Amino acid sequence: MTIEDNINYVLSLTKTGEDIKKQTANELIDLVGMDESFLKRYPKELSGGQQQRIGVARALAAKPEIILMDEPFGAVDEITRRTLQDEIINIHKKLKKTIVFVTHDIEEAVKLGTRIVLLNEGKIERDDNKKDFILSKNEIMQLHRISIDSSVLEGIQRCIETKSTALRVVEKNDEFYGIFNIEEIYEKL
Repeated sequence: MTIEDNINYVLSLTKTGEDIKKQTANELIDLVGMDESFLKRYPKELSGGQQQRIGVARALAAKPEIILMDEPFGAVDEITRRTLQDEIINIHKKLKKTIVFVTHDIEEAVKLGTRIVLLNEGKIERDDNKKDFILSKNEIMQLHRISIDSSVLEGIQRCIETKSTALRVVEKNDEFYGIFNIEEIYEKL
């Protein structure tokens, strides 16, 4: 199936007219930050990040009230993952849809979530809005901090200076952005 066919798959099942399907595909390809020329291509011709964007467009085609995204960025590199996270934030702002985003990455949950629910062995362990979740995570708030503009080398140097394995990354307005974890850096080398 072409990208256009993939995006419109659910609409084909509901016997939606061709004009509406074409309009929907054009709107959604634009929404996920891709050019209309991609509609005639095939998934194997796309990068992993582009394939993930098409998956998001396909999920949005039927205009659901709630969207479930279960580890959608697990198979992409870190740079693509960050870009896709930013795009999900923008899509959420534009569409005002409820997105249930499942992840094992606490940093991703904090970046994307407005409400964070932690599950442990199938039971809810915590259920907080983002602000309360961050403020109640004492271990995160007590970490030494580093600016979001810092390089990886500066992060490693700061970890050595402070004798810590993790740093709280803050934006220019001192708002929490994420965690720099030196052990994860070493794992990826």
